[in-house]
Amino acid sequence: MGLEQTVSRRNVLRLGIISLGGLVLARCGGDATVNVPDEFDLKHVGAVKGVLTVARIRNNRVVYEPQGNMLVRIDETKFSTRTGSDGTYFIDNIPTGRYDVLANDLPDSDPQHHVKEALTGYHTGSGSATIEKQITNKGPDFSLDPDGSKVPQTSILYGRAWGKNGEAYAGRKIAMIDEYPVREIASTITSSDGSFAFYNPFAYVSGIRTNLRIESQEGPLILAGQNNSGADYVQIIKGLVHKDLRLS
Repeated sequence: MGLEQTVSRRNVLRLGIISLGGLVLARCGGDATVNVPDEFDLKHVGAVKGVLTVARIRNNRVVYEPQGNMLVRIDETKFSTRTGSDGTYFIDNIPTGRYDVLANDLPDSDPQHHVKEALTGYHTGSGSATIEKQITNKGPDFSLDPDGSKVPQTSILYGRAWGKNGEAYAGRKIAMIDEYPVREIASTITSSDGSFAFYNPFAYVSGIRTNLRIESQEGPLILAGQNNSGADYVQIIKGLVHKDLRLS
């Protein structure tokens, strides 16, 4: 059913003829009552906004920072946008209703979307939003973790390192070593509380590796609470992985 709109006599006299998509509406005297089809009802649309962040490493800790140029779209519609440099997104002129909002997610093959590739290396995000008319509605905020299953692989290995007597292994270099051939893949300096983080430690490793270890100046670091040798405990690191280590 269309929206009933009342046009006052003076507005009719001023405008003369009103045309909506080829439908001509006019009346010479009194008040004119017209039915406007739903597709012309701009009063029953609203907007949605939110923020998107991705996991990063700062001072050996995982933090979530705004990420620009990330695809955000309303599922099963033509509405989409990209986040700004501050991570915010805004989509307007959405008909009222409840929708699924997707981030970093490509739509099904549909020429009407005309979107580019999603940002590889991070998971997708999903949430919902209720669009009320003529206001900017709060949409979901997204915090995306690395997705090690995508190519190029994006991964974060982080945790805390401890000495043999349970003290924080602080201010020391620790390095990720590949044994075949022996080479250092990545390194970092532990913080005062022993925390460490490797961002994309396997970015330059070709193929699948399971023969990785983490070495320190005093010897190998192994998984805390286990009695393994430390030579091959580092399996494939995919995504966001937390592991605490101790000096063997």
